[in-house]
Amino acid sequence: MDDQGDGKDNKEGSYEQPPAIIQPLNPQPIPPPISAAGVGNAGDPAIHEREGARNIETKPTHAPRDVNAGLMTFLTAIIAVATAINVWLFYMESESTSKQIDKLTDKAGSIVASMNTALSDNRTAISNAFRENKDALDTNSQQTRRALDASIIASNNTLRPYVYVATLAMRRTVAEGQRMQGEGGVFNAGHTPAIRTTVCADLVVLGSADNLGDDYPCPSPRNPRGAGSPTHSIAVIGPGNPPVLVRSPGTTANPGNQPAGTFERLISSGALRMYFYGDITYYELLSPKNMHRSQFCGVYEPVTREFNVCEHHTQVD
Repeated sequence: MDDQGDGKDNKEGSYEQPPAIIQPLNPQPIPPPISAAGVGNAGDPAIHEREGARNIETKPTHAPRDVNAGLMTFLTAIIAVATAINVWLFYMESESTSKQIDKLTDKAGSIVASMNTALSDNRTAISNAFRENKDALDTNSQQTRRALDASIIASNNTLRPYVYVATLAMRRTVAEGQRMQGEGGVFNAGHTPAIRTTVCADLVVLGSADNLGDDYPCPSPRNPRGAGSPTHSIAVIGPGNPPVLVRSPGTTANPGNQPAGTFERLISSGALRMYFYGDITYYELLSPKNMHRSQFCGVYEPVTREFNVCEHHTQVD
């Protein structure tokens, strides 16, 4: 009973003792609260005193003097002056260089202009020389061409055939009522043969006022066409060969009711004229396209009984 009673007393006694306080091992002072300007403790003078004391303790009253500061300032000043001098010298050199460049540019421009002028003059001179040479060559070529053409023409004229009637004759006696016939010898005086030669020969009696002109046709439209043809075709007349004979087809003089011998008296007096004429066409052997034409004409002379050369219809090509 006593033990239980003691235990009860002990329990009661334990409740009566105050509790023990636990202290930290390293107590640290609690820092004062930080107050912003105008907020919180702005009106607390104790706080301002503590902050003022802290600022006085942290800031030294006199800053320590640096010995090298003056030297650095002096060196900086020297560098600044040297830099300014260098800039001024560079500027002056740049101005001089710019002027020299301008002079060189002007000289280069004048040189280029002189070269362009020289090139233009050379080009003009070359063009003029080329034109003169071309004109000279053209003139020479033209002269050579003309000379060659003249040589060809001269050679053709030398070698080409020349066909004409060399002789004219009356083959029969001139008498009333008879068939009179003229005869001629065709000759080639050239150096090459005449090809495709065609000869027309005819005999015609005309009045003294009717002259036989260059364009008088052959055969004569006044003569009736007889049995013989006045046109003779000769294939080739060689150069230097004997003359080829051609004759008119024959003409009959019939004065009608006139007395006998009237025709002879009219011929002798010149009231009538008798012509032996014709045309010749031929081509060259070397130039087959070149055609030539010759004419022949003779007027009968009663005294000599021969043909004299007419004033017209005697052209030779």
